Amino acid sequence: MKVYSLKWAAALVALQATFGTSAHAATPANNSFSDISYVTNDKMVAIQEAVRQGLLSGDPQGTFRPAATLTRQELAVLLVRALKLDPISSSSTFKDVQSKQFAAPYIEAAQKAGLLSGDGLGNFRPNDSVTREELAAVFVRAVGGVNAEGGSSILPKDQSSVSQWAAGAVDKALRLGLIDIHDSRLNPTGEVKREDIAPFLLDIFKTQEQTATINSVDGDIVTIDNVPYLIEGKLKELIGNSNKDALKGAILKFNSRNRNVDGLQQLEIVQKDVVLNTNGLPESSLLRISGDGVQIKGDTKGIIELKNGVSNIQLNGNVNHLTVNSGSDISIKGTGTIGELKVANANAKVTLNPNFKVETIKLPKDISVSQVIQNYNEVQKQIGQIQSADGTVQKTTTVTSSSVTFSSGGGTSTNSVTNHAPGVTTGFTDITLSTADEPKKINLANSFTDVDGDTLTYTAESSVTNVATVSVNGSQLILTPVSAGTTKITVTANDGKGGTINSQFNVTITPVIPEAVNHAPTVETSISNVTAGVADGIKTVSLAGVFANEDSDVLTYTATSTNAGVATVAVNGSDLKITPVNAGTTTITVTANDGKGGTVDTQFNVTITPVIPEVVNHAPTVETSISNVTTGVADGIKTVSLAGVFADEDSDALTYTATSTNAGVATVAVNGGDLKITPVNAGVATITVTTNDGKGGMVHTQFNVTITPVIPEAVNHAPTVETSISNATAGVADGIKTVSLAGVFADEDSDVLTYTATSTNAGVATVAVNGSDLKITPVNAGAATITVTADDGNGGTVDTQFNVTITPMIPEAVNHAPIVETSISNVTTGVADGIKTVSLAGVFADEDSDALTYTATSTDTGVVIVAVNGSDLKIKPVNAGTTTITVTANDGKGGTVDTQFNVRITPVIPEAVNHAPTVETSISNVTTGVADGIKTVSLAGVFADEDSDALTFTATSTDAGIATVAVNGSDLKITPVNAGTAMITVTANDGKGGTVDTNFTLTLTPLPAVNHAPVVQSTINDISTEAGAMDTTIGLASTFADEDLDLLTYSAGSSDPSVATVSVTGDQLSITPLAVGSATVTATADDGKGGTVQTIFQVTVGEKRGLFFSELAWGEGDPMMQIIELYNAGSEELDASKIRIERSDSGNSIEISQNAGASIPGGATFVIGDTMYFGDAHVDYFMDMGFYNDDSTPVTLSLYYDNQLIDTAVFQPHTTIARQSDVTHGNAGHYEASEWFDEGIDYTDNIGIFNSEAP
Repeated sequence: MKVYSLKWAAALVALQATFGTSAHAATPANNSFSDISYVTNDKMVAIQEAVRQGLLSGDPQGTFRPAATLTRQELAVLLVRALKLDPISSSSTFKDVQSKQFAAPYIEAAQKAGLLSGDGLGNFRPNDSVTREELAAVFVRAVGGVNAEGGSSILPKDQSSVSQWAAGAVDKALRLGLIDIHDSRLNPTGEVKREDIAPFLLDIFKTQEQTATINSVDGDIVTIDNVPYLIEGKLKELIGNSNKDALKGAILKFNSRNRNVDGLQQLEIVQKDVVLNTNGLPESSLLRISGDGVQIKGDTKGIIELKNGVSNIQLNGNVNHLTVNSGSDISIKGTGTIGELKVANANAKVTLNPNFKVETIKLPKDISVSQVIQNYNEVQKQIGQIQSADGTVQKTTTVTSSSVTFSSGGGTSTNSVTNHAPGVTTGFTDITLSTADEPKKINLANSFTDVDGDTLTYTAESSVTNVATVSVNGSQLILTPVSAGTTKITVTANDGKGGTINSQFNVTITPVIPEAVNHAPTVETSISNVTAGVADGIKTVSLAGVFANEDSDVLTYTATSTNAGVATVAVNGSDLKITPVNAGTTTITVTANDGKGGTVDTQFNVTITPVIPEVVNHAPTVETSISNVTTGVADGIKTVSLAGVFADEDSDALTYTATSTNAGVATVAVNGGDLKITPVNAGVATITVTTNDGKGGMVHTQFNVTITPVIPEAVNHAPTVETSISNATAGVADGIKTVSLAGVFADEDSDVLTYTATSTNAGVATVAVNGSDLKITPVNAGAATITVTADDGNGGTVDTQFNVTITPMIPEAVNHAPIVETSISNVTTGVADGIKTVSLAGVFADEDSDALTYTATSTDTGVVIVAVNGSDLKIKPVNAGTTTITVTANDGKGGTVDTQFNVRITPVIPEAVNHAPTVETSISNVTTGVADGIKTVSLAGVFADEDSDALTFTATSTDAGIATVAVNGSDLKITPVNAGTAMITVTANDGKGGTVDTNFTLTLTPLPAVNHAPVVQSTINDISTEAGAMDTTIGLASTFADEDLDLLTYSAGSSDPSVATVSVTGDQLSITPLAVGSATVTATADDGKGGTVQTIFQVTVGEKRGLFFSELAWGEGDPMMQIIELYNAGSEELDASKIRIERSDSGNSIEISQNAGASIPGGATFVIGDTMYFGDAHVDYFMDMGFYNDDSTPVTLSLYYDNQLIDTAVFQPHTTIARQSDVTHGNAGHYEASEWFDEGIDYTDNIGIFNSEAP
């Protein structure tokens, strides 16, 4: 998005000229403001410059208050000063602005100029802050941009925050660069600070002459050196959309005023092969051409200069002055008349189109005309006077043109005098009148001068005639007010020899405000009754809003009390002051007076209540001390009632707070009338309880709290499984099998255990307990799970299970039980040393080579817990002590063997026992795509640590070819590599030897087939065409490309089908121009797989231009002079053989033979003459027409091209008529007489030349 910055600093050198010194004189810059040191340097310079120019000022204390918000009355003052408006010292329009206020005249002037208005209720709100959207709206009005169209659209991110009333103005302010945005935000409701306004004033409200480059033209807005300016008046015809292509990069010298292009002095066209319409080009300006192939349309009264490098130019119209500064070959094409052709470069080689007439050629020193005019022999009859550099006239020929007629003569004649256009001696100042003022007369002779001493005539016009009209009587301009508003007056001085000059000024007409009939004020809102105490002091009642006045008069107030012994009253401004005297009631009457005889009263009652003696507050006291408290750490919250502890003489409701001197021993809180003591650790703390009566009275009391440590109680410990019971296998015929339960269970409390047992399948085996023996009775072959329960008689139980397999009675080989091959050494380790691993490899042997499984038990699981993992025995220390570990090897066939060893666990000295982290929540399996990028899994909440240790995490993948993993803080980052499945293991480590793992499965799905959207490989150039012209066809196959070689389909749309419609057939885009305007065409390519791409280009449709009758000549002195001139206003060359002219007199139609090979280029005429005509007028094609056979009846001519009727005209006997210069196409089927003007009898000068104005 393009954002215009306020580039005021670059123009500081021109600031004195910018603001002038007339009615608003500059003042010395105040460099000593004490409060602007913190503002940015740019703003500081701007503030000081604005102060110097008299736009801004500080306060008497020497401060500027840069951070203060800008008020509406301050803005009014700034605008009037910046625009050099006259303050209006009259009665204020607004109710809340008094005439004696400093800003009142400025507010009136700003309101009358349409810059600021009130709130619809008659208020101006002078002290309200100015918001940025209000500032934008005011700036748009100030520069005259309310109705401006065009410019680059800027849409800030906070567009939705713009108020509905300001939306249009904000949009225009952004397009005109009048308001800035930061970080793509406007902040529309933000308040404008005083430090912000200076750069705006210096940037927008300045008048200066500058030379700059045009970036673009759009509607009413031209962007010059990246700054938008408004174009007004006739200059819009030149610097407007019709010439925007030609004006790209153009260099212009101009005057700017309040962001308006106020006067054009020079314009240089740098583009090649463009068309420039010179309508609106000021007569006194210089038009330079440095781009080759430029086509100039329209008459040019100023000077055209062709710069070096120009080899071709086409002029279609009359040119007063043409200077050739190019030293190379140059071809001047087109038709028209050149008043003065000055060849300034002696190396120039000029080829003139024979259709041109040249009144005077001025040559360089010592150069002949044939040296610079390459086709002089061909065009010499078209040249009037040839003048050498020293003024000597080499040749004079009578050449009649639309501008100057030269006297005929031979040889050398007297020097021709060059006419100088008039000039402006004194510019007009803007004028303000009222609708009741008499017409104002201005002497124009004082404003213009002519160096040749020519007598000047004057004309004037008003841009808005319903505001003011103008007329000229001799040299006196008469300005007559019509109605309120603003108009621009253009005064033109003419020397009668082709020289003219314009000068403009603004006229503001203010309305007459009739003297209003006075309306008495009215009561808008009743005053509510007032109740106050005798001792409450003066009571203030605001009278704002109580009264209203239709005339917005300033009201004064008086008041009376019916009982001054109860209350007295006085008025201070708009405040009513009530002073209580004694208890009682009185009626107050308030009178509003508008100062013009109008008054109104309103009444209300005032009740004064007596003084109630203030009650003295007594602080609470301690009634009963709180006894010291002793409790245990594990005893929980202790409640101490505060009832009866404190007393209050006034019976005030008391509130309580409490503090503890040692919150590490006990904390305290108050709940209503109870004190809650929460033990924390053993120790002593002092508790302070404070009570407050809510009226400033308070007292506190203290007591001690002793927290005793936890004394372990005798806690029953449930029995534990000391040794697992090995699975049993027995045959059906083996009889009862006895399994000893001795050593299977243990009880920390040495309780006597009793046992019970159950079988899951009594059809396979039944069980019974006899003392400490478990009896298993086989029943049938099969399997059953046996559950044995130990009960300590104190509520503690524990279960253990084993499997029993009953085999059928099949003789089996004899099994050999395993044996102990090597004893296991005793182990000593510490409580904090973590799990100890003892390898069981080599400890046992089995004669039958049976695969052995191992179990292990600890005689004291309070000291050690053991477990077997494969052939490793894992010893986990629990507490300091000694236990015996029994390891059992089982061959799975009933053979077992035990071995024992001792484990001594040493205590932790001095650290606490570390608890390894645990898995709190499993991580869900993850499925994602290879192309989905890094997947983040949060580890928060997955692990827990009893010791609150800070955990660190690591992670591994079972297949790094599928995915890699990394940990960042508490996030697990999974990077897909290839499709497949991997197991991810995440380990939590507490940094103290404690770790825990958790696993989850990661599944990666393969990459989908990637479709590549088509791309634009060649943009489509913008198109300019004419309404009704042939369709333009563009091949889209070369515009788009597709990497996948997909078959593309195409579509297109037009932003304005009323201007141009589009259609697509295959890969061909057709554009049909319908009406004048501009449309954006969007062409879309679709690969059928979801991939699309678009390209856009502009289609500009100009006014319909075509072939039409441009001149009809029927001679009087030479009746055989019967000529039909056609003009091709279009840009395409036309085939003359397709022309047919039908006649209403039944004569033969007029057609051009194909053998002639004739054509009509764009912008050229084609002249058809009767074969009997032998005059000097230029004729392109002769044929027998014979209109002279009946010279009394007008003949209607119908022009056809390619069998299509395109124009109708009436051929008048013995009369020459010509088409007006602004005609661009014919009228099919009807004759439009208003488009023609009579050139008189036997007039042939303009035959072969179009764009001649009516005489």
